[in-house]
Formats: sequence, structure tokens, C-alpha cells
Amino acid sequence: MTMKKPKLNKIKFSHNYAKLLFIDFHEPVQLIEVFQIRKETMSQAFIDYDSKYNCRTYYELTPGMKIVLIFRQRHHIFTTIRSCIPKKYINYIQLRGSLFDIVLEDKS
Repeated sequence: MTMKKPKLNKIKFSHNYAKLLFIDFHEPVQLIEVFQIRKETMSQAFIDYDSKYNCRTYYELTPGMKIVLIFRQRHHIFTTIRSCIPKKYINYIQLRGSLFDIVLEDKS
């Protein structure tokens, strides 16, 4: 009898972002923290780090409240900025410590 892989949560990315360069897409990542922040208070350096893909292209973040998710895989840590929908924020808070599969839906 073969063991079934447990079904993990999924985190989707629309592009192959530079921040994911050292991440193995065949292994899960762990959500280690979640917080809210307004885009207007983020440093441009953080926005650039989080939104860069295809070497010189940046995903355009809309103004307003955002959720920042911090993930780790082995010794690599990366973030992702998401729109702040209260229900999603509460869900992510409850999922801290959980494992996620990365789903790359590259639209670039």
C-alpha cells in the first residue's frame, strides 16, 4: 500500500518572481508569519524586491491595505504581498505554521 501525500494548502503566483529564484517548487514552503500594512507605508526597496519578475518587470501593486505573508523553505525566506481581504487575512493568520505547495501560473 502506497502512502498518499497529504493535501496541502496552495499559494499561487502569477509570475516566476525573482524572489523565488532559490525556491524548489517540488517541495512545500511553510507560512511563518502574516501581517497587514498599507502599501503607502512600504519602502520602495521592499516593493521592488517583492514584485520583480522577468529581470526588469515589476507587478503593479494597487494602493491601500495589504497582507504580507512570510514563507520559508529550508534556509530560504521570501515574502508575498496580497490584497487585504479581511476573510483571507483571518484565514492566513490561522494557517501560520502550515505547509503550502507553490503553484506557478506564469502569465508573463
